[in-house]
Amino acid sequence: GGPASHHYLLEFADEFGKRGPSNGLANLKPDDELDRIARSLLDELTTAARKAYRDSASVRLFGSYVQRTHLKDSDLDVCIDAPQALEVLTGEGFWSQDVRFEVACLQYLEMALPDNLRIKERRYNKKIRVPILVLIYKWRQRVIEIDCSVGTMDEKFGVERWHTDLFVRKILDSCSKARPLARFVKRWAKVEGINNSFQGYLNSLGWVVLVIWHLKSRGSIPQNLLTLSGLPNYENAVLGAERIPYGEELTWEDIISFFEAFNSFRPLIENHRLRSGHLVPGPLGVSLQHTKFFRGPPAERHYSPFYIEDPGIKLKTMAGENVGRSLKKDTWEDILRRCEETAKVLRLFQAEHLDFLQRHSQQPLQPQPQQQQQQQ
Repeated sequence: GGPASHHYLLEFADEFGKRGPSNGLANLKPDDELDRIARSLLDELTTAARKAYRDSASVRLFGSYVQRTHLKDSDLDVCIDAPQALEVLTGEGFWSQDVRFEVACLQYLEMALPDNLRIKERRYNKKIRVPILVLIYKWRQRVIEIDCSVGTMDEKFGVERWHTDLFVRKILDSCSKARPLARFVKRWAKVEGINNSFQGYLNSLGWVVLVIWHLKSRGSIPQNLLTLSGLPNYENAVLGAERIPYGEELTWEDIISFFEAFNSFRPLIENHRLRSGHLVPGPLGVSLQHTKFFRGPPAERHYSPFYIEDPGIKLKTMAGENVGRSLKKDTWEDILRRCEETAKVLRLFQAEHLDFLQRHSQQPLQPQPQQQQQQQ
């Protein structure tokens, strides 16, 4: 992390100490206007989709908005459901077999977009699993970025695109510490510039799953909560306000220990050469079904240095999907380095301002044994 991110961390630490954990993180929660923008966007996009693909077309939100982990300036993820798209495209002679069907759908949609939905970027590369049309939506004085894709189902696993989002929503609505920590970590990752899977870093879901795994390892999330029973209804999740659960407040130690946990993610130096009679192990990883680290499938080593199991897909299909598949060796090392530096900055602030933090936090803070030795 550079001076800018350190400045942000110290500003946060000061706010956290003065106002307490909940109030210190309250400014990360989006205002009610964003909900109105999302509804307006859905109306505009639905009109465009039906103009292109007839009245059976619809638009669905998924991702962080359904989880309610979105920030004030978060992108919105939407998917177009167009049952008559094939009929329309072939009838118009718009689709040829040398173009991916999803790409042709998005290209046809482009012609139906209203003036206040401007195209920022087309991610139609053949290597991308899900083609995306990036749009800019202007609403009064605000500008929102939208990642638009085609299809409401994950074709690989046969589950709805928002399935894991509903699982995450259930956990965050039940654990008082989870959503504030998720929003803080997402803001930190954005300030650090390491929140874009398109650039080889972790996406939003990856960071949120790591937060849930961390709080589970600290005993804040019970294992019996990590099931598919009691998932919220999709429509209620999209339109309903986030639930603020009763329980222990997020502590300073919860936050710092999240970043310190990345030190244990550093695997021992491994011999990558295939030895006779031995299989090359899969990458080190985390799963909400495991208390400790585990190994991802051996084939994943070809794609990513770290494995973050998608909890919703695992519980629904028993299949493994790596949320961290976008990671590369250099970007993963960059994340580990930044987490290590961030932990040091926050520990230093804690050590130097312990009395201040104890006076202003609702829960007492204790210095670590190594800090006590240093102070002596």
